[in-house]
Order: sequence, then C-alpha cells, then structure tokens
Amino acid sequence: TGAPQGEPLTGHSNWITSVVLSPDGRTLATASNDNTAQLWDAQTRAPQGKPLTGHRGWITSAVFSPDGKTLATASNDQTVRLWDAQTGAPQGEPLTCHSDWITSVVFSPDGRTLATALNDNTVRLWDAQTGALQGEPLTGHRAWIESVVFSPDGKTLATTSNDETVQLWDAETGAPQGEPLTNHSHLRRAAVFSPDGKTLAITSDDKTVRLWDAQTGAWQGEPLTGHSDRITSVVFSPDGKSLAIASQDHIVRLWDAQTGAWQGEPLTGHSNQITSVVFSPDGKTLATASYDQTVRLWDAQTGALQGLPPTHDLGTSAPLGLWHRLPWASNPQVLNSLLDNIIPAHIQIHSNWLVCGSQRLIWITADFLGKSPDAHTVSPWILHASGPAGDVVLDVSRCFKF
Repeated sequence: TGAPQGEPLTGHSNWITSVVLSPDGRTLATASNDNTAQLWDAQTRAPQGKPLTGHRGWITSAVFSPDGKTLATASNDQTVRLWDAQTGAPQGEPLTCHSDWITSVVFSPDGRTLATALNDNTVRLWDAQTGALQGEPLTGHRAWIESVVFSPDGKTLATTSNDETVQLWDAETGAPQGEPLTNHSHLRRAAVFSPDGKTLAITSDDKTVRLWDAQTGAWQGEPLTGHSDRITSVVFSPDGKSLAIASQDHIVRLWDAQTGAWQGEPLTGHSNQITSVVFSPDGKTLATASYDQTVRLWDAQTGALQGLPPTHDLGTSAPLGLWHRLPWASNPQVLNSLLDNIIPAHIQIHSNWLVCGSQRLIWITADFLGKSPDAHTVSPWILHASGPAGDVVLDVSRCFKF
C-alpha cells in the first residue's frame, strides 16, 4: 500500500537534496542545502553523531562506497569530501580540482573510482583511494551535467545533461560510446541502470520516464506517465522488477518495470517536491527526501507501519530501566511533576521520540507535542495533556532525578 513507516526524519534547516542507504541497509545519509550531511540509524531513525560539516556551499549529492565504509558528498563549493561512514570523521583532504560546482558524485561498483559531474559540462574521474585525477575530463555535452551513474559491471558511465541528451561513455578510456541519445523531449534530470545493466531509465522534465535498451539503443515501450509535475529521481528495486519515480508533485509512484503498469496507490505525505528516492538493499523499504526538509521511510511491499509500538508500551522491547505507567489524561500533573525534574540538556525529540542519548523513552504523537522555539529540545512545557486519554509508558531511570 505504500504507507509511510513512522514519522519523518527531521533536523536539517534547509532543503534535503539527497538521501542514500548504506549497502547493508543499516545507515541512512542525507545531504542538504544547509551545507551539511547527516548519518542516521535506519532502524531507530536516530541521528548518528553530529552533522557532517565542512562544505562552504550546499551539498548536491551523497553516495556510500560499495563496502559502506565511506560517504562521499559533492557541493556547489566545487569540492567533494570523503567521510568515515561509521564515525563521521573526514577522510583526507577535499577533492578540489574542479572549475565549477559539482552536481553529482558516484562510486564505481568496485569502489576504486569516483566520478563527478560538473556544471562546466564535464565529468571527472578520481582514484578513490589517493584522490588523484584519472585521465582527462569527459567532454562533449553542451550544457551542465545533471547526473552521472556507473553500469553495474563498472564498464560504462551514463550522463544526463541540460542539453537534453544522454551520453554513454567507456569508463576506462573516457571515450563516448555511440551518439548521444536525443529523441526524448527535455531529457536532463537523471538516469539509472537496472540491476542487470540491460536497461536505462531516464527521467524528463516532460513529466515522464522512458526505458532504453542499453545494449541495442532502442526505446522499450511507451513513456511512463502519471505525474503532474517534473520528475526528479528514479530508481530500480534491487530485483529489477519495480521502478520508484519521484516528482515535484510531492508524490512517489511505483511501477512494474516490465509492463509499465502502476503498482498500488501513490505515496503521499511530503508537503513539497521530492528530490531523491532510494530502495533499501532488501527492496522492502523506500526512503524519500524532500524540499520540506524531511526524509520519509515507506514500506514498499505491505504498507505496514514499522518502528512504532502499537500500544505505546515499550516495556517488552526497550532497555531495562525503571518504568512508570502514567494515566496521561486523568493525571497529567504527575507527568508535569516528573518533567520539572528533567535534565533538559539530556532530553531531545527525534522523529516524535523523546530520547535520552541513544535510548528511546517515549513515543509522542503529534497531539501531545506543544510549540517550542527549538523543536529538538524538550522543556517542561513542551508536553501537555490535550491529547486523547490513554496510558503512556516512560523510562525515567536515566534522565529523571528524584
């Protein structure tokens, strides 16, 4: 059904431009126009460490290395930065031999090469270990390059450009492979290979996606239509059977990659255009990033909510601690009294969870959240008793003093 999984991930102060999942599916990375990236625990939705800072301009693209150990981020400050995906520490110096801002960055399947697409109409290849440039820039496009992607075997690169063409390149020599693909109106946004490398899905500003046979150069079927605004991102499921397509119309649609038929209902929930969509490695989850400054997780198969305690009772699954069961509506002053004893610096809200460090304390529905100048800091008055009656379970063992 495409139902969202839990509450959106929030924390960035500007548009989120990219969301990626690590190869093992355990970590999410987001990139934003606030010049930072953030690592998240994909299971708990909690941030992993502090934001990754260092770029002097907005981050346009982020990608994990195939082994999941490194995160690469590209920026309009004309640099690519590499980060330790576990600790968030910078790895080496930024890659800086660029003459314009960088629109896209991608690792080769073997992790040895980085490809960067630039606003100066070129692609550059880098040694991912040493940071050294490999060969000459790939030239031929007549306008800036929107995206660059490797084929699954690493032998071919595909680029999309604002000159409304798609070009294939030999990844080893940098030579163009055949003539640019030009007969799709407004080609420019993004392209992605199917997992078997035989098909290229290409997005367009005419609100469609076309499938192209990467071996014969022939179009496959009719354009995929149904969105009411420009397409921003497209991705194949890991088994190649489905396509997820994101748009400026705020929704994501799933398609059968063989028949071109819609799969289920549109995924709705974002309040602004969606910039990026990605499948988890097992194909069960979709992550979407949006200009509404949030990331949402969706069950791509059943639509069942995940990560929420169905009865708000965490006693069977949470870490051991002193638990208090509080009748919220009937005795809100008990909770207020406890809140008066909170150590404020230790308490935060992440994706509707009241947390202390890495431990979840309580799930808070939107009805219970008050207005606060800082949405991530809990003051004694941020929780109130205006929600529906019911029990609330609260772990007070670490963050309350008596």
